[in-house]
Amino acid sequence: MFKTIYLKELKDQLKSPAFYIFAGLLAFGTFIFLSETRPGITFLYISFGKEWHNAPIVIARLLASYTLVGVLFTMIMTGGAVARDFSAGIHDFFFTTPLNKVQYLGGRFLGGLTANFLIFGGILMGMLIAGLKLPPGYWGPFSIW
Repeated sequence: MFKTIYLKELKDQLKSPAFYIFAGLLAFGTFIFLSETRPGITFLYISFGKEWHNAPIVIARLLASYTLVGVLFTMIMTGGAVARDFSAGIHDFFFTTPLNKVQYLGGRFLGGLTANFLIFGGILMGMLIAGLKLPPGYWGPFSIW
C-alpha cells in the first residue's frame, strides 16, 4: 500500500504547475548566474573570483544558497498533499482501510520529497545549458557522469 500511495503522490506532484514553475526558476537562476562573464556579479551572495564557473566551491555555494529557497518549495509541495486530504475530509477513509498512518504519511512525504529532488534537477539543467553557452576559458573539465 505504501508503494501505491507513493506513486500516486509522485504522479500528482508531477502534474502540478508548481513543479514546473519551481524547476524552471531554479534552472533559469542557475543559468543566468553561471553564464555571466563580467567580474563582480553577485547572485544569492555568491560571486566569482578566479575559479571556473563549474568549480566545486561555486557549486557548493550555489546549492547552499538554494537550500533557503528549497525549504519554501518543500513546504509548498509536500505540506499541501496531506493538507488537501484533511481539508476534503477523506483522511478518515484512508485510516479505515488496512493502512496505517506511517504508510499513508510516509508515502505522501516520500512522493513529495522525490518531486523536490526532481525540482532541484533544474539546477543541473541550468548548469549544463550555461556550460554550452560559455566560452571555454570560463568552464573547467566536465563529465556528466
